[in-house]
Amino acid sequence: MKRVIDAIVRFVGWTTIFLLMAALLGLPWKVYGWLGRDIGGYEGAPDVIVMMGGGGIPSESGLMRTWQTAREATRFPRARVLVAHPIEEGESDKSPNPIVKELVLRGVSESRIFREGKGRHTREQADRARELLDGMEDRVRLLIVTSPEHMRRSLLSFKKAGFTHVRGRAVMPQAIEADLSYGGEADATKPSAESLVGHSLMLRYRLWDNLGLTIRVSRELAALAYYRAKGWI
Repeated sequence: MKRVIDAIVRFVGWTTIFLLMAALLGLPWKVYGWLGRDIGGYEGAPDVIVMMGGGGIPSESGLMRTWQTAREATRFPRARVLVAHPIEEGESDKSPNPIVKELVLRGVSESRIFREGKGRHTREQADRARELLDGMEDRVRLLIVTSPEHMRRSLLSFKKAGFTHVRGRAVMPQAIEADLSYGGEADATKPSAESLVGHSLMLRYRLWDNLGLTIRVSRELAALAYYRAKGWI
């Protein structure tokens, strides 16, 4: 038992060190960019814009995906908008939905929006979308809108479901360009805690952002491996 506990402690320790080093070096962003790359492609405008449901409204992923979907709907006014998000208890596919309301608020006509509410994960949502577009999967052109870390799995899932014309649009976060340093001029001869922290965006923001991103991309890599093992992509 002692050996098992010792092995677990060592594993946790080395994993923590690895995550900290990866965050300090910014390695998660390279994986993030790879996951968010569009690996689809076709010529012309999409026929259907598919918004992959995030954490609902309001949430970071839900609001960002809704915002990007509304932008794409403006760019492609003839495309229909498919919201792929589980229908909640007491709700129907025709009842008012916060995501639909948000899209309408951002200028998308409700007549263009239809919903897929039975899929509980990406694989099922792709299969349900094929059922909704029965017989059109080899002709209809899809534009998938989702978070960058979720893009690769989404595109591969829709291709596996039989769709041949698929593209992606990742919702990329925008960095603040303003100078966020504080504490006066840094003095190399008499450094203070305020100047060290105030002038280090790595300590204040980037390290924590990178750690959070490390968890997100690690989860997505595990999900990709699971989908591959199940034959879903």
